[in-house]
Amino acid sequence: MSARMGNMKKKDLAGLFIFVAVFVGAAFSQEPKKAAYGVLLDNTGTTFGGCTIVKGLEGSYLSSHGQVISDRINLVYTDTPFNFQDNFSAISLYADKLRAAADKALDEETILVAVLEVYHSA
Repeated sequence: MSARMGNMKKKDLAGLFIFVAVFVGAAFSQEPKKAAYGVLLDNTGTTFGGCTIVKGLEGSYLSSHGQVISDRINLVYTDTPFNFQDNFSAISLYADKLRAAADKALDEETILVAVLEVYHSA
């Protein structure tokens, strides 16, 4: 258990999961999108002291137009030092703002942000 978790019970933490579509070809050739994607990954790692990135997963989602779209995705995961129940409103607001900023910067349906209570075994 890391020092940042301190005396908090291991199961009380909030974990932040960010599913990001993998950009290929022309969709990722624009420098602003590359920069926004890099900032998203860097910010997640530095805000909470590190993150895990799993690249090249396969997934599908229902677009806003009702179409099921298959896509390659990256998963970014980080623990937060916050108690899930006690800080639910603040954590939810952070997740909503992260999603809104990513949507604006990337200008397409490319991100899912989820916050879950996590348990770390000893």
